[in-house]
Amino acid sequence: MLIETGTPRSVKGHLVSGGLAGLALASVYEYMRYQKGEVSKNTLSKNIAKASLQGGIIAASSIAAANAFGDKNKSTLQGSLEGLLYVGAGVASVYALEQIFNPQKTKRIKK
Repeated sequence: MLIETGTPRSVKGHLVSGGLAGLALASVYEYMRYQKGEVSKNTLSKNIAKASLQGGIIAASSIAAANAFGDKNKSTLQGSLEGLLYVGAGVASVYALEQIFNPQKTKRIKK
């Protein structure tokens, strides 16, 4: 056990709550951008959906990592490696969603 994180928390529950938080925040932010004429309706919907999914993934992977760090049945090294894998999976998932929703933004410029 790396640190005492208390009772293991529900990863699925945090996936839902993170998604709802992302939905709420993205809805307000994107609607304000829509009113200013910065985004179209199609872009507005895509950005809200992307932020909702990414918020859920971030919350779930961070809770899974905290559970791994605080697991009393694992050694410090095992808990640390497992926690880092959860964080890495979360980062990779968020990046993948970014590529799916906005592929043109992240294309590399050929020299």
